[in-house]
Amino acid sequence: MFVTVSAWIRVFEPQNQTALEVAYQWAQLVEKSFLAGRYSEEADKAAFVQWKGRKPRSSFETGFGMFYHAALLPGVLTPKTEEKFLDYYLAKADGMFYLYDKPLYQPPQVFASRAASCYLAAIEVLSHYESAKRKLDFVVKWLYQYRNKTGQWDFGSQAKDGVHFPLSDRWDANSRVVDSTYRVNKVLSALGAERFENGSGT
Repeated sequence: MFVTVSAWIRVFEPQNQTALEVAYQWAQLVEKSFLAGRYSEEADKAAFVQWKGRKPRSSFETGFGMFYHAALLPGVLTPKTEEKFLDYYLAKADGMFYLYDKPLYQPPQVFASRAASCYLAAIEVLSHYESAKRKLDFVVKWLYQYRNKTGQWDFGSQAKDGVHFPLSDRWDANSRVVDSTYRVNKVLSALGAERFENGSGT
């Protein structure tokens, strides 16, 4: 099964056995690629040849950094490798392919924007990793910074892209706030945001 198909299956059905088998196969590739403590393209390609008996043919097969790799691998990496894997995603100059094309360690400066919505989409993917609770503290603080006086969030009218928004049947001011707040709260819950009550942090 292709990595793309398996990734999407794991988004909606994380414990699907067929997709998990693919995930564990790719996990072995990641483990070898980060064996030196950081990503090695040489080790990545060598491990792929050892696994498949041929050289990688596309960016889907080497380099990681895509939405598909990140969506496929939660829960199947060793803790040490998972930490390095998230560091790799956060530091990539071109972000997470398919979702956001800037470094993930640097949240957008304008919250009410399509860029911020796309940024959150990438964070939503990474939030499924256990180490995200430590690695993404800065995202929690960023989100609390833009919570309004009623305890809600608003990505603004420009965030409507037909993919991440709208979630509701309508896209008026009220439903936009409801949709925005729903997405943010879901991420905050995944990242253990109770540690940052009132945005103060610990």
